[in-house]
Amino acid sequence: MTPDLFSWKPTAQIVPFPVARRVAKVARVAEVLLSKHTNKPAAAAYWRRECTNLEKQLMRSGLSKAETDRQLKAFFDAVQNAMNGRQQGKSA
Repeated sequence: MTPDLFSWKPTAQIVPFPVARRVAKVARVAEVLLSKHTNKPAAAAYWRRECTNLEKQLMRSGLSKAETDRQLKAFFDAVQNAMNGRQQGKSA
């Protein structure tokens, strides 16, 4: 009996390009959020919009909900680090 190669499904899930490593996207979101630091509702709305769009994009690409959540958490951490780095650079 030979295996049917056309019905084979990979067991690993591949993330084409992790969102936390999208350096330009992370930098842009951090920049926009820092520019809205005096307008908290606008910053919150922008952040929600970005996260919603990323979540939709990741889900459309076939990632599981758990992996999508991991990607969004990693993106949050990357944006926070970028914001902290920019703020420290301004105070130096």
